[in-house]
Amino acid sequence: MAPDLLIPECANILWKKVRRKELTEREALLAARLLERADIQLEPMRHLLEPAARLAIALDHPAYDCIYLALAEAMTCDFVTADEALYRKAQSAGIKVSVRPLSSLPPN
Repeated sequence: MAPDLLIPECANILWKKVRRKELTEREALLAARLLERADIQLEPMRHLLEPAARLAIALDHPAYDCIYLALAEAMTCDFVTADEALYRKAQSAGIKVSVRPLSSLPPN
């Protein structure tokens, strides 16, 4: 599950990778098609505005990232992130949900 912010973020990442010549245009568009079909439950963000702002202020971290954390709080589920800085800040702040680094997940 993820906030619907995931859609423009993925598009932006793919654009950056093409711009940096890390992916070809064809590879980026293929990745976009695969992401469109991914079984990810997308949640609207509007109700997460205040909690995300609260977290961003408390953690001194960008609200774009805190929206994911706010969703985990709202859904009372684990929050897994590859953002080590956000992980450390959330751990030290005693956030109400379980925050786990992506590296803690077993490989598929």
